[in-house]
Amino acid sequence: MRQQVNLLTEEVKPRIQPMTFPQLMGAWAAMVGLLLLVSGGDGLSLWELASQHEDTTAQWRTLRDANSLLKARVSEHADPALRLEVENMRERRAEQRRLMDLLFGYESTQSDGFSRYLSDLAEFRVKGMWLRQITLNQGGARIHLSGSTTNPEVIPLFLKQLSRGASFRGHRFQNFELREN
Repeated sequence: MRQQVNLLTEEVKPRIQPMTFPQLMGAWAAMVGLLLLVSGGDGLSLWELASQHEDTTAQWRTLRDANSLLKARVSEHADPALRLEVENMRERRAEQRRLMDLLFGYESTQSDGFSRYLSDLAEFRVKGMWLRQITLNQGGARIHLSGSTTNPEVIPLFLKQLSRGASFRGHRFQNFELREN
């Protein structure tokens, strides 16, 4: 038979005792001190960041001013021929971009890979006439067609049919030249 015996007497048994007033004040003071240390550390970090921000802003302003001064010097001494060449290149690039947009920017309903101009020229063909050269200038605003025919009477018919196409609608043919070979 087993028996449980409690060897701890009431005097030896651990008890939870409430904190005394001096202990409570000491804990409170320790907590306030810890909070003050953390706040002081954060304040110091913020002060250092503000100082770094001011230094960085001053450096940025110095660089900005130096950059502006350098730009002014460069624009004062820029070669006029170089400026003209750059402007011509920009215009040429813009014209080429417009032409590329015209040539490659449109999808054809009949076959992919052709511009609307080429699709319309292929769709509105006339027997006895063929094109040898197609030139698009000024981004498609000026179009030059040259070719040959066995019957000159079909040329007005070709131009009339061509004006029905989506890409040639609204275009006027200002010059028409017919030569005999």
